[in-house]
Amino acid sequence: MQAGILRQASKLVAAQGSLAYATCSVLSDENMAIIDDFMCENKVFRLEAHQQFTAISGADGMFVATLKRER
Repeated sequence: MQAGILRQASKLVAAQGSLAYATCSVLSDENMAIIDDFMCENKVFRLEAHQQFTAISGADGMFVATLKRER
């Protein structure tokens, strides 16, 4: 599901625009695996940054990545 949402959202990003991908998960399959697959299929995007936050004070962990569209 996340991969499909990311693909659809990427179609709306203008050249030189940014796209944020975030989940409320710390599972690799829902985070960097999705980003890695997306990057292989979409060569016009580059990964700018990513960070995983672990559970703190009883809250869930989360993951955020920002992608930049080159052209």
